[in-house]
Amino acid sequence: DDEDDSLARANMLSEYLFDEVGFSANQEDYYDPRNSYLNEVLERRLGIPITLSLLYMEVGKRLDMDLEGVGMPGHFLVRVKSGPEDILVDPFHRGIFLSEQECARRLQKIVGDTVAWDKRYVAGVSGRELITRILRNLGAIYAAANDYERVSRVDEWINALQVPPTGVTSP
Repeated sequence: DDEDDSLARANMLSEYLFDEVGFSANQEDYYDPRNSYLNEVLERRLGIPITLSLLYMEVGKRLDMDLEGVGMPGHFLVRVKSGPEDILVDPFHRGIFLSEQECARRLQKIVGDTVAWDKRYVAGVSGRELITRILRNLGAIYAAANDYERVSRVDEWINALQVPPTGVTSP
């Protein structure tokens, strides 16, 4: 059945990335800007939820897995599309599977009772939205370090992503 196959493939991908290759969450220095640069994540084998999710998705797509990024507030995830019941994967925590209810509990831990759960929190995001979120994270890291030259550069990249290239029309 498709769901069992998707589960097995997601497990195999997690075992490969996190056990065999050794990618892991950088919990000791979460706000290190290198966690937001994919080349650094690949070299150091350390990342944050969004960059480990991006890595998971790109490797998974090469294995013909149907995946999409999930921009949950405070913690990025990956959806494995597997028929009637999609699987949510958390690459930051070694690829564990999460239910929507577990995601709601995690969000409550992050933001407290100030935000009510909304199914849209586990909606898929586009590639442009994913890259924009990485850049916003990076801009916040540089702003916290008072590195306004880099903040300005990151803002330029974000603005460039928001405007379709010249000659491209949208439907």
